[in-house]
Amino acid sequence: MSQPMLACFPYDADRDRWNLLTSQALKEVGRPETHLQLLDTMNDATFRACHELHGDLPRFMSTAFVARDLEEIRKALGEDELTGYLVSYGTHIGQEYASMFPSSVGRIILDGVVNARNERTLGGFTWHMLDNVTDAWREGFLGECIAAGPAHCALAKPPTGQDQPVTLDKLQERLESFIYSLAEQPVPAYTPSGGPSVVTYSQVIATIFKALYNPRTWPGLAEMLFQLEAGNSTLAAEFLQKRWQYDPALPCSSDEKKPTSYELGLLVICADVYDAPRPANPIEWWQSYWNNITAKSWIAGDSGLSYVLPCQRFTDYWPQAAEVYRGDFNKTLKAPVLLVAETHDPSTPLRNARELLAEMRPRNARLIVHHGYGHSSRDKSKCTDDAVRAYILDGVLPSDTETACFADEKPYSYAADKLRALEEPKDQYLAIWAAHLDDMARWNLRL
Repeated sequence: MSQPMLACFPYDADRDRWNLLTSQALKEVGRPETHLQLLDTMNDATFRACHELHGDLPRFMSTAFVARDLEEIRKALGEDELTGYLVSYGTHIGQEYASMFPSSVGRIILDGVVNARNERTLGGFTWHMLDNVTDAWREGFLGECIAAGPAHCALAKPPTGQDQPVTLDKLQERLESFIYSLAEQPVPAYTPSGGPSVVTYSQVIATIFKALYNPRTWPGLAEMLFQLEAGNSTLAAEFLQKRWQYDPALPCSSDEKKPTSYELGLLVICADVYDAPRPANPIEWWQSYWNNITAKSWIAGDSGLSYVLPCQRFTDYWPQAAEVYRGDFNKTLKAPVLLVAETHDPSTPLRNARELLAEMRPRNARLIVHHGYGHSSRDKSKCTDDAVRAYILDGVLPSDTETACFADEKPYSYAADKLRALEEPKDQYLAIWAAHLDDMARWNLRL
């Protein structure tokens, strides 16, 4: 909620109009190079708007400047050291803060760890987040569905006309084949509230990726995919309608409503990578990159492109970021940092935290390996919570360099009793999904 917001569109609806045109997946476009030209042109127009509206300010949006802001807040509060719980991109801030101001480090938790080194390279922000997505899909969403059984997960039920038990391999093969088919043949849909619509491949994989961030959404997603595969697209259309952060049914208002600040995330990413070498043949390089990231993760690769492709236009408007941190992360800190990393996080792989721990060394860091699903330790674990609480409140760290903690429950069982008690669980599925999208909007994530 800090300022400046740095939105570059007058209204969210203007951004969403263009997003519908530019968010097609690689499997959906006829000529990838033509689509990349369109994306590049739109990114150019967006950064021009940012320059027109905000002038020189985006040069100061790098993570190093965020770390400086954090230090100024600490001093203004009169605190001797920084105590903080930093999540996701916040862990990048924490790494740079600790390295720039090692004598100001108090009890800091970094949960859902990125490796800030990776984000200095062209395309690195996306490339290094793809490790876990396939495992989160196969072992998490699908595997836990089979383990929970048909009473808790719709996809564990055999398709209509079949009576053989559903296996993980067969379910993955069948479901992925169906999802891929949407790239060639989208499915028509209708809802009374939204009217006619189309369920597309890019919309479905974006929905899956968002759901991997929060396993509490999985029962609803499983039901939606089960119905869609069976030819009923209504629930899928209702899921997709929840993507909008405003209600199109409401009348227009003369009151000015500020747009969300999606561009701020792009400007931070691009300021951090402004000095990375640029390819001699940009469209050719980015087409190869697009092929590689979608091959590495068919679920996350397409949406990941939207975070890094704009960066080739950043230096056209801001030739040099005011400051970036390019040092190491092995400074001797006033207090160690507690890292929390998840085994099946779709956005920040466990590898990141282990690489950072190796560089920081045990004198400066400990690691909780959180065995669970979702982004950061939202898959509740008393073990993880107790370790975090012990450090924040009492300054007590785990004795081992790396400690394993396990989630208290399994997906598909979180709200099983409540859902079984409902005559129509659809409303509950949609409510959980809408709440999750609100969370992602607060994180400034647009997948």
